[in-house]
Amino acid sequence: MKAQTISLSGRRKKKLEKQVEKYLDALQQNSDDHKLRTNLGDTYALLEDVKKSVKSYYSAVDLLRKAPNIGKVRSHIIELYEKIINVAPDDPR
Repeated sequence: MKAQTISLSGRRKKKLEKQVEKYLDALQQNSDDHKLRTNLGDTYALLEDVKKSVKSYYSAVDLLRKAPNIGKVRSHIIELYEKIINVAPDDPR
């Protein structure tokens, strides 16, 4: 999700901001859900908030690292790093 060339419409932006609020509320109930953190990162990326997007992706990676080391977990981690590279290719981590 590289930087969008077309700015978001007001309606689309408000819808995405409401989605962020829903994800944040859901994370208060279940803070160990890597899927919620990934979805939150995706939404921040759409809003072009790179810092928050990357932070959400890294928190999902941290949660997945605590999971048993099986192939599916590894593939999720790889996907998250790909998202981070797409959003913030110059991220030093």
